[in-house]
Amino acid sequence: MEKKITVYLRLGIMMLLQYMLMASFFEQLALFLKNISMSSFMIATIMATLGWGSLVAPFVGMLADRLFNGERVLAALNAIVAVFLFAAAYVGGSDLPENAKHWLIFVSIFLAMCAYMPTWSMTSAIAMTHSNPNHFPWIRLCGTAGWVLAAVFSIVALNIFHTHIDGTKIPLFCGSGVALAASLF
Repeated sequence: MEKKITVYLRLGIMMLLQYMLMASFFEQLALFLKNISMSSFMIATIMATLGWGSLVAPFVGMLADRLFNGERVLAALNAIVAVFLFAAAYVGGSDLPENAKHWLIFVSIFLAMCAYMPTWSMTSAIAMTHSNPNHFPWIRLCGTAGWVLAAVFSIVALNIFHTHIDGTKIPLFCGSGVALAASLF
């Protein structure tokens, strides 16, 4: 029996938001960290949290598959990402001492990546479970579209609002907003 188009549309939107989230903040993160006078070692350490989150992903996936509803775990993980990206952006603009600010940003990004990286495999598993396998490539293509649409944040800010957001904390707030939207969706 063929699935309804609304199922594929919802799966496509889920995939779009998931990949848009990553592209909306991670590409500009190193420049932001450099602009707040973070050391090269600390910038590299924070950028490495993506890999550390990838190490956590299989364990979260195993627990989600066996003990919980995947959609609910995905929503909870996206909510956690939203909170920690917001915290990193907020701390990045605060008047805290530099050392404390840098460590709080590191912890926030590390926890956000530990919550975010399992979502890549979870969105694929959810899409494959609820769709015809022949349609999965089209659903996954929506994720690529989300990555491309994230560039719209910078283009719109620059061309319409005449604001250069690359290297600021604004992409972290954008990522937090996309994560919240993905969680609510």
